[in-house]
Amino acid sequence: MLEDSTYTDAAVAAKSREFHWVTVLRDSTPEITERFNVTAHPTLMVIGDDQEKVYRFSGYKRPGPFIEELDEALRRYRLYRDGEEWDTPDPRPGSIIDVGSVETFPAPSEEVPSGITILGNDLWISQFGTLFRLDLRTRTVLDSYEVGTSVRGICTDGRVLYGMEYGWTAAKPTHVIDPRTGETIRDIVTEENKVNKFYGAHSITWRGRYFYVLSSFGISEVDPQTGEIVRTIEPEEGRLTALTWNGEHFVAGSREAIVFIDPQSGRTVRKIPVNYPLRVIFYHDGIYYLMEQPVFGYNKVHERIRVWPEETLVYKVTLPE
Repeated sequence: MLEDSTYTDAAVAAKSREFHWVTVLRDSTPEITERFNVTAHPTLMVIGDDQEKVYRFSGYKRPGPFIEELDEALRRYRLYRDGEEWDTPDPRPGSIIDVGSVETFPAPSEEVPSGITILGNDLWISQFGTLFRLDLRTRTVLDSYEVGTSVRGICTDGRVLYGMEYGWTAAKPTHVIDPRTGETIRDIVTEENKVNKFYGAHSITWRGRYFYVLSSFGISEVDPQTGEIVRTIEPEEGRLTALTWNGEHFVAGSREAIVFIDPQSGRTVRKIPVNYPLRVIFYHDGIYYLMEQPVFGYNKVHERIRVWPEETLVYKVTLPE
C-alpha cells in the first residue's frame, strides 16, 4: 500500500530525496529484523552511525501523515548530528482531562488494560488476560482469574460477565463468565463473522437486552442468546478504542477525545478532548471510569519500552453537563 499510494506521491518523492533509503525484506534477511527488534510491518527507521535509533515509525500512512513522519525524522536527525539529545519524549500533561473533576487510584497491575465494569458491590477490571475483582468502595483486590490475553473488553447484564475477544470480528467467541468462580459458562459465536479473517474488536458494553461490540465494522448490536448481529451503527468518528453506555448515548474513547454518539444515527453529538489516549471507558452512576492506552516505543538500542504512563491508574471522572 505504501508503494502503490504513498511513495508515488510527488511531495513524498521530493521529501524522500533528503534520505538514503535501504529496503530490508524480512523473510530473506531475518537477522536484520531481529537485530532491530521489528515486529510491525512495514517499519521505517532512521539509524545513526552505530546503528542506534534516531527515529522509527510503523504501519501504512497516507502521503500527508507520511511526510509529517519524515519531517520529524529529519528534525531528530539534525539534533543527533549536532550532538544534542534527540530522543526525549514530549512533555506529558498533568491530567488526563482538563474539565470536570478527576480522582485516581492504582490499577490492580501494570499490564495493558482492556475493560472495566461494575456488578453489585464489585468493580471488575480486565488487564492483559487477568480479570480482577475489587471491592467497589475500598478498591482492594478480592480475587483474580486468568481469562486469556485475547479478551479485549468486559461488560455485564447484572448477572454474569461477558468477555469479548479481540478476534470477535473473525468469529472468535464472547465468553459468558460466572462472577463467582471466574469460569466460562458458555461461549457465544457470531456465525456471520466466520467469513472474516482479520481481528479488530476493541470494546464491549451492555444496553437493554443486547451487548454492543465496538469493532472495525462499527458498533454491532448482538443478541446474547444466539450471537446474531441485530444491526450495526456506523459512528461518524473513526479510530474509536473504547465504548460504554450512559443511559442516553454511546460514549466512546479515542486517542484524542471522549465521544458521545447518538444510538440511532451514529452521529457525534459531543466531544470532550483528553490529554492521554484512551483504552477503557465505563460509565456508572454519573462517573466515568477511564484507563489510558499505554504508549510504547523503542529506546536508542531498539529495545521496546513503555513510555507512558509511569504508573497504571484508573481515573474516576465527573464531567460537566
